Amino acid sequence: MTRYEMYLPKSSVASAVCEEFNQLGDLIWKLPSFLTFQRDIERKKLDAYFPEWMPGSDKMRALRATFEGSKLDLEFPRFLNQTGVLLSIALYEARFIQSVNSICRPSKPTDALKASWDVLGHYGFTKEQLRFAQQVDVALQVRHSLIHFSGYIDRLRKRDELKLAIEKKHYLQEWQKEQGSEDETAWLAIEPDTGGDRLVISHTYSFGICALLRDNLCDLIDKLDAQMS
Repeated sequence: MTRYEMYLPKSSVASAVCEEFNQLGDLIWKLPSFLTFQRDIERKKLDAYFPEWMPGSDKMRALRATFEGSKLDLEFPRFLNQTGVLLSIALYEARFIQSVNSICRPSKPTDALKASWDVLGHYGFTKEQLRFAQQVDVALQVRHSLIHFSGYIDRLRKRDELKLAIEKKHYLQEWQKEQGSEDETAWLAIEPDTGGDRLVISHTYSFGICALLRDNLCDLIDKLDAQMS
């Protein structure tokens, strides 16, 4: 099975969209550096707030390190990884709808992803024709869970479908599933939480799905552009 090969846009419109996704992907890739920066600041704060000569400083340093460490090691990474996914899908949906309206020029412009696919259906397009259609479908379900339920899946209408997709690793590319990827089970997972079963999104997934959404959309734009020209 061939490993991932980046899609090379054929039209100027697809190239512009590709570059926008590349810039977003670069931001997502660099988000963990924020945590590294904050950890360095926190170490300096410990020395400034609780110098070793201060009575009881060991206890106070330990308390603050535990409190701040919980945020930097657990909560902040979760928020950042969720943010990366949401930013990528927001950009995907916006550019998808704009592309359909500008290239297909429907009599009534669409304002939603589903309506855009209804327009594409008139031209014989199906989701399965595009690169990484399965991975994009999983990502859209993840986005729905994040937007409406902060990652909890118990109230999702397609809960069982999403659980099966994660269990079967449909969010991975075929070569990754066949050859196995390091820590692949940690890319996207479901774990019990105080509020119910909740999605766990890794930085690897947050960064990777941005590239797959980019390639899926650029593939669509080039196919539409070729058919309409």
